[in-house]
Amino acid sequence: MSGHMGNARVTVRNLRVLGVDKDDNLLIVEGSVPGPNGGYLMISKAKKPPRERRGFAGLSTVDPLKAAKRAAKKG
Repeated sequence: MSGHMGNARVTVRNLRVLGVDKDDNLLIVEGSVPGPNGGYLMISKAKKPPRERRGFAGLSTVDPLKAAKRAAKKG
């Protein structure tokens, strides 16, 4: 079956900008960006902080000092 693809607006949040090349008019980004090669992108400042700073990173990235302070407050 034929269909229409590519008309949806895709948002990718909190990508890290590694560098800017003004001579070649390039922006170097860590991670993947949507769209075709040579396409246009709209870049804006993130409205929410990265997931690590919002507390969704998991147990391996918890700061032990902060966790100890939280435990002392609860108990």
